[in-house]
Amino acid sequence: MGDIRLPINPIETVDEVRWNQKPGEKIGPFLSEEGRSIWFDLYLL
Repeated sequence: MGDIRLPINPIETVDEVRWNQKPGEKIGPFLSEEGRSIWFDLYLL
């Protein structure tokens, strides 16, 4: 399948919400290999 990359940086925090996106839900925590909790904010178009 190869290397799949997201078109955004999921670690970067941005307060801006694009005009065509609405905040959805937050999912997580997912545990990283280093033991850190990772959360994802989902947005709806």
